[in-house]
Amino acid sequence: MIDSINKHAFIEANIGKIDWSTNNPDKGARTVWTEVKAKVTETLEAKTYWIPNMWKWQIPYFEKLGFKILETDKNMYEFHTVTLPENWKMSERHPETGSRHILDEQGRRRVYISDAVRFSEPTTRLLKRYDIRYQKLDDENMICFVYDTSGGDESDKVEDFVKIYELRYPLSRWRQKYTNAEEKAEFDKDYRKYITAVQKYEKLCRKFLEENYPAYNDPTAYWD
Repeated sequence: MIDSINKHAFIEANIGKIDWSTNNPDKGARTVWTEVKAKVTETLEAKTYWIPNMWKWQIPYFEKLGFKILETDKNMYEFHTVTLPENWKMSERHPETGSRHILDEQGRRRVYISDAVRFSEPTTRLLKRYDIRYQKLDDENMICFVYDTSGGDESDKVEDFVKIYELRYPLSRWRQKYTNAEEKAEFDKDYRKYITAVQKYEKLCRKFLEENYPAYNDPTAYWD
């Protein structure tokens, strides 16, 4: 949280105009920054956290787990002042992605937090115990798998996920560029083939979840 006082991505993007002759914020921006810094410091002293937009449909699940939403700030993005369930804690920022997790009393990742605004909107979401992922395995193959979100290393490498069901299939290729109608038609055909394969194997993984973990969409299920 100390990092949030000085480097919060949302604040940096919205504190106001910069005087480029001095490379410093203008007076109005400095005032906003002072107010926000004081607010964040206050929440730190109260042992609370300021987190970005929580998925609306998940808020009842957050409350069920013991989160207390003390205040909601409505700006360009909603930020919530919350207290965590007993013995839960905030992780350090990931050195590459800048994301954070909230860990439960057993040290398992239960909540994903991204407050970067460069590529997507800031968000806070509860993780399901079991989820589906697909990605390129190598130059010739794709993989679609069901994995346990509570384990494994925090990375995008296939080998770092705790997989409990997986399907591998040939990687469909399609031209990356086209310059005429004929090439465009070829692109569309090959890309549809790729999407059809993704949907086919994702459906099989979802069937596995429905048969073995029917409540898998409930982020509070299968943790005990």
